[in-house]
Amino acid sequence: SMATNLIPGDTNGNQDAFLLDNGVAYRNNSIILTGEYKASVGDIVELSWYGAPALAPFQLSMSSNLNGYTMGLHEFELGAPLPTLLLGTTDADGHGSYLSAPLHSSLAGSTLYFELGVRDANGRLHDSIAHELAIQ
Repeated sequence: SMATNLIPGDTNGNQDAFLLDNGVAYRNNSIILTGEYKASVGDIVELSWYGAPALAPFQLSMSSNLNGYTMGLHEFELGAPLPTLLLGTTDADGHGSYLSAPLHSSLAGSTLYFELGVRDANGRLHDSIAHELAIQ
C-alpha cells in the first residue's frame, strides 16, 4: 500500500505488504451440545448448546450414523442423510436450544446423533461434538 496512515510513522512512501491472519477456517468441536442420552418413544427431547459464536446463524442436524460428512473443507461427524432439524441464530451469549416433537414409535431401538454447525461473523465454521441419543 502507498497509504501513509496504515501504520503510525510509515511515511517513507514505499509500498508495504500486509498479511492478514483470520485464523483457521473452522473450529472443530468448539461448541458444547447437551441433552438426554436415553429417551423413550413418546418423550420430548431437549437439546441445548453453549460456547457458540454470538448472534450467528446455526444449523442443527440429525443422522442415524457417524460416517462423516464434509461441507466445504469442514468435516462433520454425522453421516448422510442429514436432515436439518432447526435453522436459526444463536442468542447474544452463543446459546440456544431445541425441543423435539414426541418421539415416534418407529424410532424404538434406534440411536440418533445430533450435531450443531455455526458460522461466525468472519465466515468461520464452528461445530459441536456429535450428541448421541438412544431411544427405547
